[in-house]
Amino acid sequence: MTEGNENKFSADVAANDSTADDQRVKQLKSENENKTGVSDSTIQSVHKMCQELLEKQNTLETSISGIVEKLRLAEENFKNLKQDLQEKFDSTQVKQNEIDETLKPVVSPPPVYSTRDFQENKGKMSTSGKCFVLKHTFNNISSFKNNTYFFSEKENHFGVPWWVSSINVVHYILYRRIYMERNDGCLSFFLSCLLPENNENTWEIDFEFELKIVNPSANENRRKLCHVFKNDGSGLACGLSKFIAWEELEDDFVVDDCFCAEIAVNVKRMTGIYKENLRSFDETMKEFSDVVLIVNDEKFYVLKLVSKITIEGILMVADMFDTPLIIQKCENFLLKESKKRLKKKLEMSIRYNLDALKKQCISEIKSIDDIKSVIPGDIHDMDSSIMAELFQKFLKLH
Repeated sequence: MTEGNENKFSADVAANDSTADDQRVKQLKSENENKTGVSDSTIQSVHKMCQELLEKQNTLETSISGIVEKLRLAEENFKNLKQDLQEKFDSTQVKQNEIDETLKPVVSPPPVYSTRDFQENKGKMSTSGKCFVLKHTFNNISSFKNNTYFFSEKENHFGVPWWVSSINVVHYILYRRIYMERNDGCLSFFLSCLLPENNENTWEIDFEFELKIVNPSANENRRKLCHVFKNDGSGLACGLSKFIAWEELEDDFVVDDCFCAEIAVNVKRMTGIYKENLRSFDETMKEFSDVVLIVNDEKFYVLKLVSKITIEGILMVADMFDTPLIIQKCENFLLKESKKRLKKKLEMSIRYNLDALKKQCISEIKSIDDIKSVIPGDIHDMDSSIMAELFQKFLKLH
């Protein structure tokens, strides 16, 4: 091979080598570009996922912060409510102590105006001991029209059965709490007895009473009167046709379109009401009796027919003469058979120191509405120990 041919061959070999190198370089570059593209796409996806996770985390943290703040506010509100209730309870206790202090016996005791007054002065007010307080809150005062009567619910106090002519029908001594009317620019204020007229049997109820209206600031307007209810139908409503000027009532006593009224009643004498056999204790009552009292060798047979009508009168007499056996029988009746309202039972348990009945009444209070139902119109009339137990019930229910 000549020198020229050798040179040409060498040149061709070099050109082929250069072309092969270029192709390999292009191939490697293409592969690198593909790898770079895949890597960028993956990084972008991962980055996007991370951003979404961070956003969800921020949202979750915001929600948690909101919940924590609401819980903090709820706890703060509960603490404030508990503190307010405690302050009110302490204030009530202080006022109760002040009232107890002012009600200590003196030479000339003040007039009795509340349930507690009646209980503490029952031996001074009257030999009968038949005392009670009636209370009611009248609402929607702005709707009162002239010559329109407004009544509260009826109540039974010291009720006993009696007969109308020869028909065996049982009635009760009932008093309306309050009987009112707007009359020519004044408020008429009455107490009415719901005993039906009876022209065959003569009966009378001689009593004294006090009409009173109060406002939240402890201002009051009161009038004390005496009256006699009779069987002939005369005087079965008593009070004042012009108790207070309507304008004065609205200015001084009406709050939130309502006002509170009370009637304190002291029955001094009742005649012709009780059945004769309720006052008979000789041998004729033996078959109806389960208790025998012996005084100076003479036997007194005590009637065992305790009923919803006689229960309060029997308790009153048993408490007055300190006869535990009779009191126990009355308490058992109230525990097992009586259908009286919870409020009435609780009042009787306090007045006559019936501990078992009081525990039963407290155990039957299971809601806020139950607590409201037993609270009297004037909270100061409630025994402080009962008030404390009701307060504890209230806290548990919250």
